[in-house]
Formats: sequence, structure tokens, C-alpha cells
Amino acid sequence: MDKSKANAYSNEYLHIYFKLNAQYEAYAKSLGFSYSTLSALRIILEHNGRCTQKTICEYAFLPKQTVNAIVTGLLRHGIIRMSELDSDRRQKVIRFTDKGLEFAFEAIQKIKNAESKAMESLDESQRTAMLTAAKLYVSRLHDYLLE
Repeated sequence: MDKSKANAYSNEYLHIYFKLNAQYEAYAKSLGFSYSTLSALRIILEHNGRCTQKTICEYAFLPKQTVNAIVTGLLRHGIIRMSELDSDRRQKVIRFTDKGLEFAFEAIQKIKNAESKAMESLDESQRTAMLTAAKLYVSRLHDYLLE
């Protein structure tokens, strides 16, 4: 494949990636949050009782200051509470309040349901091809960035 055609495909893939993120951003805004805050809610939910600010930084690729601002906002809204880790008192584990758990579960479950329905709408060969190609693309991109 020539370089200009490869660039066109790369641009198209990037455009698709941005459109996907825009859908998550629009959903987050409909809830009154940013995409980063919605991502943090999902990470906290999926790390049930084992989530720290560091966990959110690592999974969402967000800087500490951003995560701190997100956590401060969630605390202010009564969505989460924090307590010291027994193993390291400098770190605090993030847990949902009852109100926060109900809200986060509903918000994240809607995303998961939509993701499942979208995946179910593809036939098996489409799902397999999409996932196989995406994994290979990510792996090769990683390798080429290290050159």
C-alpha cells in the first residue's frame, strides 16, 4: 500500500476514534459531568473498594491534578467517600456513598447496555474482524512508536 493511502486509512481510523469519544462525552454531558468524570465513575465502580486516585490516573491516563479535581467534585456532590488504606495511610480508598452507587450504577449500566447492543448488532465475523484488527493495529502502532 502506498503511503498516501495508508495516511488516509490512519486518518479515517482516528476520525472514528474521535467520534466514539464524542459519543461518550455527549452522554457524560447529559448527566452533567465531563467525560473524565464519567470515566472515573466507571473505574471506581469496576474497582469496587480497591480504587485510589492513583488507580484512576493509571486507567484513565489523567494527570493527578485532574483526578484530584474530579474526586473533590464527587466528594462535594456526596457521590463518594474516602478512607485511609490500612496498608498505606497516605493513600485513600474511594468508595461510593449509597446515593453515589445508585447513580453510578445506573449511568454506567446504560453505557454497558449500549455497548453490548452495539456489539450484538454485528455478526460474529464482524466482531472477530474488528477486534483482531484493532488489537493488531494497537500492537504495531506501539512497535513503530518505539522505533
